[in-house]
Amino acid sequence: MTNATKKPGGWSTVRQQLATWEKPALLALVKDLHEAAGVNRDFIHARSKAGECGGEALEKYRGKISAEEREYPDAADQIRRYRLTLARRSAAARRHGEAP
Repeated sequence: MTNATKKPGGWSTVRQQLATWEKPALLALVKDLHEAAGVNRDFIHARSKAGECGGEALEKYRGKISAEEREYPDAADQIRRYRLTLARRSAAARRHGEAP
C-alpha cells in the first residue's frame, strides 16, 4: 500500500506519532486505555503477562474473544446491515431534500 492510498488515521500515522513520544507519555496512554474499558484492561493484562506464563494469559484472552464471537456470530453482519440501511435512508433523504 502506498502513502497515497493509506488512510490518514491509520496505524501507520499513529505509529509515526507514537515513535516520537517519551516513555512517560506512552505509559500514560496505556494507563488511560486501561481505565477506559474492561476489554482494554483484559487485553493489556493478557499482553503484559504473555512472556511470564508462556503465552497462557494471551491464549485465555483469545479464548474469551472466540467465545464471545460464538455467542454473537451474526453481530458483525447485523451492524453491517444497519449501516447499509442508514446509508440508504440518508441517500434517499438527500435526494428528496430532507434531513436524514
